[in-house]
Formats: sequence, structure tokens, C-alpha cells
Amino acid sequence: MKKVLIITVLLFLFVTLAYSVTIHKILENGMEIVAKENHGNKSIAFYCFVKTGSINEGDYLGAGISHYLEHVVAGGSTLYHTEEEYQAMAKEMGALVNAYTSYEATAFYITVDKQYADNALEILSQQMFSCAFDSMEVAREKQVILKEIVMRSSPPRSKIYQRNNELVFPTSNRRYPVIGYTDLFKTITREQLQDYYQKRYVPNNMIFVAAGDFDANDMISKLEDTFNEFQRGQLNPIYLPPQNIRPGSIEYTEEFQIQQPMVFMTTILPSAYYEYQPELIVALDFLFGKRQSPIKYKLVEELQLVNFIYGGVSTSMRLPEGTISIIFEAKDPTKIKEIVNIIDEEIEWYSNIGIEQEDIDNLINRFKAGLVLRIPSVGSDCNSVGWNLMNYGVTNSDELWIQELEETTPQNVMNSLKKFLVPKNRVVFYAVPEGAKEMITEGSNIIIEKSEPEKIQISKDLTLIYKQNTEKPIISGVIYMPITENYETVETVGSLSFMTNLLLRGSKQYNSLDLSEWLEDHAIDIDISVNRDGTYLEFRCLKADFNKLQDIIIDAINNPTFPENEVTLAKERAKAQYQRSLSNPSSLHAEFRNENLYPGQPAGLSAEEKLAIKLALSREDLNALHKKYFNADSAIVTFFGDLTLEEAQEYAQKFYKNIPNNVVEVDETYLKVPDIDETFVQEYEFEPVNVDINCIAPVHDPNNKDFWTMKVIMAILNGSRGRIHKAVRGVNDLAYYGFARYSSGAHYGFFRLSSQTSIDKKDDLIAVLKEQIELLKNEPVTEDEIQSSIDDYYQMILTDIDDNQLPYYMTYYESIGLGYDYLNKIKDYLTGITPEDIQRVANTYFQKVAVIISEPNEEVKLMVD
Repeated sequence: MKKVLIITVLLFLFVTLAYSVTIHKILENGMEIVAKENHGNKSIAFYCFVKTGSINEGDYLGAGISHYLEHVVAGGSTLYHTEEEYQAMAKEMGALVNAYTSYEATAFYITVDKQYADNALEILSQQMFSCAFDSMEVAREKQVILKEIVMRSSPPRSKIYQRNNELVFPTSNRRYPVIGYTDLFKTITREQLQDYYQKRYVPNNMIFVAAGDFDANDMISKLEDTFNEFQRGQLNPIYLPPQNIRPGSIEYTEEFQIQQPMVFMTTILPSAYYEYQPELIVALDFLFGKRQSPIKYKLVEELQLVNFIYGGVSTSMRLPEGTISIIFEAKDPTKIKEIVNIIDEEIEWYSNIGIEQEDIDNLINRFKAGLVLRIPSVGSDCNSVGWNLMNYGVTNSDELWIQELEETTPQNVMNSLKKFLVPKNRVVFYAVPEGAKEMITEGSNIIIEKSEPEKIQISKDLTLIYKQNTEKPIISGVIYMPITENYETVETVGSLSFMTNLLLRGSKQYNSLDLSEWLEDHAIDIDISVNRDGTYLEFRCLKADFNKLQDIIIDAINNPTFPENEVTLAKERAKAQYQRSLSNPSSLHAEFRNENLYPGQPAGLSAEEKLAIKLALSREDLNALHKKYFNADSAIVTFFGDLTLEEAQEYAQKFYKNIPNNVVEVDETYLKVPDIDETFVQEYEFEPVNVDINCIAPVHDPNNKDFWTMKVIMAILNGSRGRIHKAVRGVNDLAYYGFARYSSGAHYGFFRLSSQTSIDKKDDLIAVLKEQIELLKNEPVTEDEIQSSIDDYYQMILTDIDDNQLPYYMTYYESIGLGYDYLNKIKDYLTGITPEDIQRVANTYFQKVAVIISEPNEEVKLMVD
């Protein structure tokens, strides 16, 4: 009787609370506005939710541009007031002003006493739509965020949670940290911030919520008057690649600077299965939610194996997938796999018996009690309303959740365990203390074998590069074939790359859709590219998937079908890429440069001409191109990972045996670099001034000292301590960036200085770049500068190339004659270069310079005057 009375009281109180006055409207411009009364005190809060977060960053994924923009917009200067003026206003009002960024949204808020409500509303509306992007503030906030990245990302537990995301979501945008990776974040410019702001900060992508001590009808009228004037924007959809379920239990073990190991057991819940969330909530609450929940009690108190354990399900209607997570902190690193086994056994047991209706009712009653006991602040009210609208389309989802839970049955709960957690299709991440990984490995009787990379000449025409590492069941590979862009002519430029990119889009044995689905479901990384040096096919997969992947590749390179729908899609992608290039100053500048340096050559065709060649290709043309050109009489095959040398040799021979090897009867077309002393200028519709200084350079010949000397010249000019940086940034403040590039092949070589500046500094920049050329010709370089430049260049290469990239680079260096072990020997090759060599080479190749300039026309409205 007492229990019934408690439930009745909770229901009465819940119903009473649920009907606080809330008004929700959608304006003609698409903006959602909400006014919710909360008379708990005399405060009023305003929240603006911009429905764009780190997963919506498109071209800026991983850079943290949403979070950067949050810093610049929140409290920053607008077209109405300066940052200092806003700070004075906030101080006068005693306002609480802040913002935050998540995967899915950026939220800005201000809380004030109700007498200042009109001022606060005006301030927040100005910041949402009229940010000034003051250059000093933008630069300052970049430095602030760099410190924040260190603060948030350097603690070991932060690293653990981020690493878990990367492992769980290899194909999803959720793998990137909200704050961004440091190197990518540093690249964000003021112009990119403005572009992102203009595209995403539009009324039809916003929810504005007010909560506090006011009349809801009066407040909703104020919100309408404030925001009706803003125009709806063109909001382009952002594709969110789903993270599909990967079969089997995929396990990773990594060491961190922690004392207690943490373990994350994560199962992907695709959005198509969100309907099972109520049952999963009940199941995880039953198993882990309370002190006497069976798994929690057994591991924390009975066996005393863990310090804590948690189980939960997380979903969002704005994400293509959710997660089912079990997280625990173990006391003994050597026991973590035993703990996982116990959890698995308990889940399987309770998927068949033990969950009763009383357990469901208990959860519902606790949920209702929590709602009754909660006294939300005006800020938490705003936050709750905003997220409810984004996720469920209603201002309050509590009643919906209660209804869902009340319809849940014990059998449904157990069925959900069987469907999602018993099969063990998951990622298990063991984050262990430093030095503990070896103990776990020994305890599991697993022997990890590693070897240094080695080269095996299997036959005259087949080279194997091999490195064993059995730490993870992964195989990374590269297949190099001497199928080159040099086969193309002015009439066929781009067609070989277009055809090659379609090889993995369907073959005789593998339908294109089935193939795509298999590659995605098994998280296969695979790519094929063609350049002047040859064709490189790169892949990375689980060892269990390798045999099928090898069969797919062999069928693709021998029996491509070039499905009509895939050809059409490829052409659409090519058109889209061309359209994007029209609004990219760097792309337009590169096209202008190539047209003037290489007229009459394939490289000199315009982007529009190259596109027309691709669009004209038929399936018959593609088949003919494949038959004629996709042939190789030699190959380099590289394998890194969990396979023996014998296996690697067997797989390499199988690949080579199945590469078409008909004779390619064609006269190759080689790039011809002009030795000219001319200036070319184009005007375009963009503000940045792009500048290139182009010279001839030695061809690729490791036996020619000029080749190595030119690399040292490039090293002297490049880097943060290099001459160009000092000349254009450190001393003269002339450019956004500047760098040198030396590119060569068997029949060509060019040396280029590239930079970007503003129109008022163009002439000074060109003069400074030319001066750097003249200094190399006329003033000897010191031995110390040569050595320090070589050291910096070597360190930069080692920093840029990680273990994932190493298979490609070893293959590449072997293919161009530098040797697979070039990275180990590069300093030896460069150390013998003298000041006399540098001055001689500079005078030999830098006699003439071609200057290529792209600058804004008179109609461009300059953002930086």
C-alpha cells in the first residue's frame, strides 16, 4: 500500500511539473524560438544553439574550427560594439557569459537579472549574426586555444578517451576531437572562420531559448521581433559517414601514464536500431546501475577486481550511430581480460533469465523521482530545451521516455542483450599503465614478434619490402606498378587516373554496392593513385580480412566492369571538384601557372579542358584504356604487419602473377620545364596574392651531386629557421607563408619558391624572394648553416612520416631509385655538400626566373586593407 501511495504522489508531482508554461515557435526564416517560464529566482537566461559542431566541419574536419569560432564569437567584437565595450556591459549587468562546443552543436549563453533582459538579448543576437572577426582577437584566441589544447589533451585520461574514440570510430567524424588536432588547428585562417560562420550561422540552423522569470507570451514576442529580420541562409547538408558494426571482438592495448588500467568495451548501435534504446537502458541499469546490480556488485565488492564500472547507451538523432559502452577501472592490469570474460559470461546469463518487471518499474520510479527532485536553474532549463529539440523535436522529452519505458517488457530487455551484447561485435580498448602491456602479454601467452624492414629480391622483376609486427592483427601493404601518367597525351590527360580510380568500384566477381559495403563494414583502408612515377595501391586491413581483400584487388585489376552508375558518379565527383576549384584561389593560381609554363603539354591544359576529357569517357573507352595501359612487367610489393616472411613472399608472388603484363606500346610524354625569364600576371576575384618564382633544376639522378645539392638548397630555404621564413615573416612581415619546393623526375626538374600575401605587399615580397635566389648565387653559405639545415630537414621528415605512412614511403623511395632505406641514409647523402657546391648549382640553374602572379582585380572588396 505504501509503495502504491509513493508512485501515485510521484505521478501527481510529475504531471504538475511537466506543464510549466513553455511556448515554441518556428519563424519564417526557419529559426526555432522558445520561451519557458521559470520563477525559481529573478534571473533570465538566453541560449543560442547553432546546430553545427565538430562532426559538421566538412573540409575542416579535425581542425576544431567550430570550437575556434565559439571563442571568436563569444564576447568578441561585432559590427556594433568592440570586445571591450561588451566586457563593460557584462560587468555592469553582472552577467554570466560563456559558450561551449560539442560534436553536434555550438551553444552560446548569457544569464542576467531580469531587469537587464533586453540588453542581454540584444548582445547575444548581435554576436550570432554580426561578428566582426577582429584580426587581433582571432590571432589571440588561436594562442589561447593552443594552450587549451595542451590543458585538455595532454592529461593521460584525456588521451585515453580520445584514443578510444579514434579506435571505435575509424570511419566516423566522431573520431576527431572537438577541440581539434594541433597541427590542423594551426592551419585555420581568419578567412576560413568567416566562411564557416557565414555558411553555418544562419537562422534556419539555430535554436534560441529563453528561460526565467517572465511571462512566456511577452518573451516569445520579444524573440520574434529580434530575429524575424534575419534572412534564411543556404544551408548545405554535411555528409556524416556512418560507423558500421565491425564483426568480432577487436582488441587494442596501449600504455599511458596512469596508475590504474581502464578498459572500454564499445558496441556500435546504428541509428536504424535506436528503437531498442529503452530496452538497452533498462538492461544496462539492471546490470550496472545500482550498488547491488549483479555485475557491479560481483566485480566491485564480491571479487574486488575493479574500482568502478559503468554501463550506458548513448544516442543522438543527429548522429548516424550511437554506442553501447561498458567502462571499468581495474585494480590489477593482469586481471583485465579475466574481468572482460566475467562481464561477457554474466551478460549471456542474464540475456536468458533474471530480469523481471519489478526491475523495469524500479527504474521508471527512480526516473520520475529524479524529475520531481530536480530544481533546474534557468540555464539548465535552456540547455535541456535546446537539446530536446535537436534530438527529439520537442521541448521536453520526459513524458516520451516514461511512455517508452512503460511499454518495455522483461523479454524485450533480454532479447536486446542477445541481439547487441552477446554476439560481441565490439571494440575493446585496454588502456594500461606504462610497463604493464608486457605483463598482460605474458599472462596471455602471446608472443609479439617485430623485425626491422628488409628488402627481398624475389626475382629480377619482383621486389618485396617486409617488416613483421605481430602486436596487432593488422596487415598494411603497398603495390607499386610502373604504370605512369607519362602514358597520357594532351588528348587523354587525366583519363588514366580516372580509369584507375574506378577499378575498385566493381569487378566481374564483386558487385559495386556489395564491394563498397564489405569494405566499409570491415573498416578497410584502400586507395589507388597514379602519378608521373607510377601507380601505387595502398591498403590496411585486419589479418582475417586479407585473403578476401587480395582476391578483390586481383579481380579489380584484371576484370573491372566500370558499372555505368559508378562512372556517372565519378563524373559527378569530377564536376563537383572542378566547381570547387573555381572558388579556390590556390587552385586557380596553380592552373594559371601551369598554363603559362607548360603550353602544349598535358600539364598545361586548363582544369576545364581536363574535365571535358573525363566527361567524354565512355565505358568502352575505359575498358580500352585498361586493356592498353594497365600492364606492368615489374612490381614492388610491401607488407608490414602480422605475417611471416614466407607468407609475405607467397602473397607478393600471387599479386605479381596476377598483374596484367602485356607490352605497353606508347611513346611516353615527359614534362618539359622551360628556362625562361618572364613574368606572368592574372587578375582574379579573390583577395590573396599568390606568387611563384620558378627555375629549372637537376633531373632525378642520385649519381649526380647537383641532385643532392638542390635538396640542401631547399632545406636551407625551408623550415621555421629557414631563410624564407625569416625573410617574409620574421623580418619583413610580408606574407602569410613561404616555402621552397624541388621536384624532379628522370626527364625533368624544377625549383619553385611559393608564397601568398596581400596586394599592398606584392612587389616587396617578389623582390625579397628574388633576393633569396641572388644570395645563394653570390654569397657563400656557411658550413654551420648547411649542417643545421640538413638536421632540421631530416627531423622534419621523421616527424611528418609516421608508422602508418612508412610502407608507402619505403615503396616510393625504392621505386624512384633512392632505396627503401632512404630515410635512414638521407643525412649521409646530404652531408658531403659544400658551400662551393651550393653556389655552383645556384649559378647553374637559377640564371633565369619565371615569376607567376595571381592578384585581385579592382572589383574585389578587400577584407584586409
